[in-house]
Amino acid sequence: MRHRTMALALLGIALAVTWALHSAAEDDRPGEEVRRVLATAIPLARLSYRSVGGNVILPVRINGSRDLHLILDTGMSAPIVMLNHREMRQTLGLEGGHPVAIAGAGGREPRSGTIFAGAGVSFGGFDLKDQTVIVMDEGRAQSPWTQDGVIGKSIFDRYVVGIDLDRSVLSVYDPSAFDQVTDKGIPLSFGSSIPSVPATILPADGEEIPVRLTLDLGARHALSLDVGKETKVHPPARTLSTIVGRGIQG
Repeated sequence: MRHRTMALALLGIALAVTWALHSAAEDDRPGEEVRRVLATAIPLARLSYRSVGGNVILPVRINGSRDLHLILDTGMSAPIVMLNHREMRQTLGLEGGHPVAIAGAGGREPRSGTIFAGAGVSFGGFDLKDQTVIVMDEGRAQSPWTQDGVIGKSIFDRYVVGIDLDRSVLSVYDPSAFDQVTDKGIPLSFGSSIPSVPATILPADGEEIPVRLTLDLGARHALSLDVGKETKVHPPARTLSTIVGRGIQG
């Protein structure tokens, strides 16, 4: 049985992503060292998650709240926790905030919200102190979002995250556990603090097109490509037009 494990290290000191597909008979492949560390290292936190429409949904508590359902997103450009519904201000006892405009994917006008400092965030028995939280101004009834919010860079900036895709289990590790790992993995670069990886597109005409792909765990689709003269990427002859997802701005 092939068991899928993904280790994400989005740290300034460890810019690598390793995807390990392994079985008992496979011992000498890229990612093997990471797999061994994941199997033996003691995680700081370990918890089950739900997979909904391709998104990883974590149970997270803020200021001792009930479990909130937050999307885990590598595409966040700031270490914040974003909550989608204004009712959360009162529920979580958030006070002394300041107005803020939030821009992101979608192309519409920035959304308005309120930013708060000093919140306590916990998941899997692990605590993140003094976290920044942004609560959107839309009420739950008016919001297009069914999940409570989004979390990402607050975790990825400081820790290595292992995602067991078969068991739906997420583990958080101290990055020092991976200090001796020499696997090259896949090199990352960061633009606006968002990770991206190099790749090559092989269209029907056979001409290779180098591209850079954003590594976005919050995206619900497998692959999205910008088309046009600048990218030299063009859709195939037979396509379907559809909406592939929703960003912060629509």
